[in-house]
Amino acid sequence: MNENRPYHRGLYRLPLSYPVMYCVAATVGEGTISNLSAVGCSLETDEPLFENQQVALRLLLPDHSESLPIAAAEVKWVNGTHAGIEFVQVDREANLRWHSFVWDKMIEGAWRTGEPGVFFIDEANRYNPVPHVGSYEATNPCGEQPLLPYDVCNLGSINIGYYVSDGAVNWDALAKDIHTSVRFLDNIIDVNKFPLPEIDALSKRIRRIGFGVMGFADALVKLGIPYNTEEGVEFGRKLQEFVDVESKKESERLADERGPFPEWARSIWGPDETCARDAEGNRIRPMQMLRNCNVNTIAPTGTISIIAGCSSGIEPLFAVAFMRNQAGAMMPDAATRPPERALS
Repeated sequence: MNENRPYHRGLYRLPLSYPVMYCVAATVGEGTISNLSAVGCSLETDEPLFENQQVALRLLLPDHSESLPIAAAEVKWVNGTHAGIEFVQVDREANLRWHSFVWDKMIEGAWRTGEPGVFFIDEANRYNPVPHVGSYEATNPCGEQPLLPYDVCNLGSINIGYYVSDGAVNWDALAKDIHTSVRFLDNIIDVNKFPLPEIDALSKRIRRIGFGVMGFADALVKLGIPYNTEEGVEFGRKLQEFVDVESKKESERLADERGPFPEWARSIWGPDETCARDAEGNRIRPMQMLRNCNVNTIAPTGTISIIAGCSSGIEPLFAVAFMRNQAGAMMPDAATRPPERALS
């Protein structure tokens, strides 16, 4: 133990080398550290820490029914208000019991209320278009758009069912309106009034937009394709590829007309010389000059689909006909009348 380099008392930050979830109790001398998480641990204790000090970590279940010894760790370095902890021995049985406890609670919660949502933030960050600007820390309330600190995203969705007539999709009309929609969303960035200067600055540096779809189930009904079939899945693939390609075409046109987003060169879309790369040094996306760092976002469209009178997002129909309770007022709602094949 190095007695000359104590960790001062108060609030500390620990970048952990092993994922620890939810509530953790760490024994340090006679003191206890609590409230560690897998994303940049914050902890508070009256006990000073030292380099090479041994720390015993225990998992405290949220219902306080059990405290599991998860690992033995060692303080490897201290620097101001930061420290590095390395796990030297992990109790895998305790970890499995903890993961089982968390999994059961997640399943129970999903059954009771539809919560919690699960967001794999590490996977999202692998495709972060501007990793040099920052890492994703959260999503918007519905969860479809990962966001950086002070980040925003203009969302807009197009009603796919509107473009189906006589059992076929009018792809030309859809492409034209996709282009108009992307240009509209990009314009909003410049006319919008943001509450903080940091938000305003970042929105113009990366110009993130989220163009998506709604009315997908309505389109399937009009096409006579059952939702839960291979044919339905294949139509979804074809549609989203079309939406992705056409929306990026317009973002490219806007980049040629108005210039790419300012952080483009160092983004995943930038040139080979300066683009962001993965841990192995490979490109993440082919080079493409875009006006917007992010173009597509598939949102649930819970409110705007009601306004548009179509099915929400890419979800199946809630019911063919039902009563909607809107602030105590009961309103009838009916989906597009399905042909017989779609009901088979």
